[in-house]
Amino acid sequence: SPWVGFKYVPSSSNPLDKIGLFVVGSFVGQDIRIETDNNGAPSTVLAHPNAEIVNCNGVAGQLNEWSFTGLVSLVAGKTYWIVISRNSSGNYAVARVTSGGGLEVIYHSGAPSVGYAIGYTMTYKDTPGLSSNVYYSDTQKCFVNRAVTKVPAATGTPVGTMTSGGGLANAFTGTNFKNTTSNGGTAPWGSGTVTLGKDWGFGNLKTAYKVRLFGTADRGFSNDGNWNTAVGSISLNSGPDLSTPTELAKLTGIDNSKMPGRFVDLVTETFIPARVLWVASVGFAYFTIGEMQIFEVSGPANMELISKPFVASYVPAKAALLSLIQNIDPVIWNTDVKLWITRDGMATWVQVPMAYIGDFNALQKIFTGNGTMTGGAQALMHWKITSHNLKEIRVGGASLMWRP
Repeated sequence: SPWVGFKYVPSSSNPLDKIGLFVVGSFVGQDIRIETDNNGAPSTVLAHPNAEIVNCNGVAGQLNEWSFTGLVSLVAGKTYWIVISRNSSGNYAVARVTSGGGLEVIYHSGAPSVGYAIGYTMTYKDTPGLSSNVYYSDTQKCFVNRAVTKVPAATGTPVGTMTSGGGLANAFTGTNFKNTTSNGGTAPWGSGTVTLGKDWGFGNLKTAYKVRLFGTADRGFSNDGNWNTAVGSISLNSGPDLSTPTELAKLTGIDNSKMPGRFVDLVTETFIPARVLWVASVGFAYFTIGEMQIFEVSGPANMELISKPFVASYVPAKAALLSLIQNIDPVIWNTDVKLWITRDGMATWVQVPMAYIGDFNALQKIFTGNGTMTGGAQALMHWKITSHNLKEIRVGGASLMWRP
């Protein structure tokens, strides 16, 4: 009978009493098993006498839980497989929500006579492979099809002051605002005092994404002379001028460890084009900042989001790709957004038709695409999601499966 399985490596030896899966669409009469590993595949052997739940029914659009008949003892760090529908059939899609907040999604159409092997799952918490016009949003927990770039060094004029040995530091050249002393300078920031920023000039607007502030090698982000005391709050602001700020982000209680190269990021997704961008104190505090870097974000761009490579144990003939996607702009699926698979190291991409199978949550839709592999008879697997016609989307994760 058709089945699908994915690896499970317990982090502790605490016994299991239940299992939970997020269900989308039909999930009726399915069997759930935990099996041992046999050279990278489910062995068909139960990992424990109690490690099977039969005839499970799930409610679509929510996390479902089923209890084992008794406690299931497993070995921490050992590879197991969670297998669904080893002994039954049907059409279903499920997604596992990990304890760290990630999404590991699996899908099964009920059509193949053997199960797809889960080969590679990438969520918003992972670093993509060779991609373009995409950044990871920590706020929204997804990939966004906008380009993030560091502001060129020659752009704009410094605003505010930063002391260096009692005087104004002048080595602020665009991208990097550097103090003129080797160990950084102390900037006394009074309440509401603008300290450091950039004016892009009349008629020039930039949309900020992130400002990175570096501490110094010997003092961290020193709170005056007390380097081992957490510093106060820093806000990131933008506006047409210094007198009309819009707060974009704020950090409070920054760790002040003395570490070479230590930095903190003020990240915003309040995308407001503005002439002036600056950081300021919130309340009275003293800080030492060695360097400041500014990053801007583009409008919606045509994205290529490509997974890292994964080597299959055989040359796959067919593959299935499931993805979680949110469209910000109205889109035509398979035109403005496309799914791709490859087995020959990205030499030959095969577009797979997107099929909508349900909503993962209020924002993200679940799509699957199935196709026959072409190109070189290799086993170097990738998936790719592309956006077109400057339509803005969010990608929460994707999972690639294959079969002979």
